[in-house]
Amino acid sequence: MKYKGVIFDLDGTVLNTLLDLADSVNYALEQYGLQPIETESYRYMIGHGFANLIETSISASIRKMQTSETAETVLARMEEKKPVLTDVAGIGELPAPEEPVSLEETLVPEHTPDPMPEEDVLPSGRMTEAERAALQRGVLEAFTEEYSRRYLRSTAPYPGIHAMLTHLADAGVRIAVNSNKRDDYTKNLISRNFPDLEWTCVLGGKEDIPKKPDPAGALLIAGEMNFRPKTVKVQEKTRTCGAAANPFETEEPKKGFFAGLFSRRKESEDGEKRLMFTEMAYVGDSDVDIQTARNAGMAAIGVAWGFRGRQELEDSGADFIAEDPLQLEEYLLSE
Repeated sequence: MKYKGVIFDLDGTVLNTLLDLADSVNYALEQYGLQPIETESYRYMIGHGFANLIETSISASIRKMQTSETAETVLARMEEKKPVLTDVAGIGELPAPEEPVSLEETLVPEHTPDPMPEEDVLPSGRMTEAERAALQRGVLEAFTEEYSRRYLRSTAPYPGIHAMLTHLADAGVRIAVNSNKRDDYTKNLISRNFPDLEWTCVLGGKEDIPKKPDPAGALLIAGEMNFRPKTVKVQEKTRTCGAAANPFETEEPKKGFFAGLFSRRKESEDGEKRLMFTEMAYVGDSDVDIQTARNAGMAAIGVAWGFRGRQELEDSGADFIAEDPLQLEEYLLSE
């Protein structure tokens, strides 16, 4: 078969999470006097983590409001919720997603924020930077609390996904998930929707692992699948796929996580030979996933049924684009 290891994106690839995410963000926007956004618009906002999702949705809502609302509406609602906006210090461990979640991880910046765009001006004038930051913080908290209640409500695997994954696993293909979605949600969604499948690794967003399209997460998963990379991106922190101890730790002095990982492990513990990256594929629905695959030195496979569609995948240079899970299965298992 063509590939012996396959890493899948989560949102828009194996699970359709669009409605639960859109409804949760719209609920949060309305709590602060902002207008909700059409569900389909969220297809182009999802994929960079929660903080980025809230930042882009606020901008879209403000642009929509310019002819019907005033800045005072938003600022008055912020004043009503002032204790929520300021009480963010000293937060401890994150609770399970079924419970209201804290801000400690979701407030980690996804990227360097761009300057406030000119279109983010309400009829009565521009919000100050401090007001905009407080608004983002408040909407983010409202979103995380609401999403923790509804993230399993409408989310489900795309038709044919479960059968495709089962057939890959039965054929001996190692399967894994790599998502920018927060790690606790990623793991819960996979365990709830695919309880009968054995995954080599399920890895969501963590503070010490750069987000996609950085290849760090994909390379970490490849190491747990026992693949030899074409190139190695050295990071200084030791990282693990799940909660278990790092299976690659030795008494050797550390030379950087990935450098030590791939130089020390010639064979797996049961004597199995290392596999090559030419036998590994990365599957996703967006340009971020295709770029992640390229950065990691893996085959870049796109899925046309996801949030972004075929055109974005073609423009990103995907090696192959599957129209449905059956076509993807046939391609991955072909000789």
